[in-house]
Amino acid sequence: MNGPNCIGIGSMKAGSTYLHSLLKKHPDVFTPEAKEIHFFDNPHRLNKPEKLDEYLSLFEPPVGFDPKIRMEYTPNYMFSALSAIRIYRMLPGEKKFIATIRNPFERLISHYFHNIRNGRETGTLSQALNNEYRLRLSDPLKNVHFAYIAGSMYYRCLEPFVELFGRESLLIIKFEDLVAQTQKIFSQVTDFLEIDSMTVNPDLGSRNAGSKAQGDTFITEAQYAMLSEIFRHDLQQTQRKLGVSVQPWVKSIDSHYHLFSD
Repeated sequence: MNGPNCIGIGSMKAGSTYLHSLLKKHPDVFTPEAKEIHFFDNPHRLNKPEKLDEYLSLFEPPVGFDPKIRMEYTPNYMFSALSAIRIYRMLPGEKKFIATIRNPFERLISHYFHNIRNGRETGTLSQALNNEYRLRLSDPLKNVHFAYIAGSMYYRCLEPFVELFGRESLLIIKFEDLVAQTQKIFSQVTDFLEIDSMTVNPDLGSRNAGSKAQGDTFITEAQYAMLSEIFRHDLQQTQRKLGVSVQPWVKSIDSHYHLFSD
């Protein structure tokens, strides 16, 4: 029974839904009906052979359809090194991974509003940031939804996948490039997957940017200074070790406080 040979691992609030919506229309791609399966980040499904069989069965295409790519897309995988280890142990064979990344401050804010909309958060962003470490430490898999800072540290998130599967197995896409140059980026994706390119319709409605909900994004200057230091270091690592050009994000770090002060 064949499992996926391509896994979208993230990042949340960085265009993963949009890219998935484009790929699922490709004639050489098969993906289960549900975008996010959450097998490798769900502790209730692990170490149970019958659950693995259920997971693999999701990638059985209809009779007569022999896709080159069998894909799943669960953005939370990127937030946990344990997901990378479990994929490595439970899915033998060559696989390719796709990750979308976004300016870490913008991703963090979008993630906060996402949680406000679905009721996971009711407090301010400042309170959410203060609670993140405690929640993540208590149960890192269950509380992955609160990975505001950790989920915006791209080198730290992607390093386990690179170490286990090799840098050549991972395609990293910047959110603003996907939005501004959809056709060009999609062709890069199909080249990476070794399937034919196709013309795509940049449907803005599929980008899942999310409308702003009622929330309070004010954070203290101390919190901003902490975020700036964390993100600057991680972005430098992302550029130097993963080969992704994020220097504009590094240069803009000191100009983002206005996003949090209204």
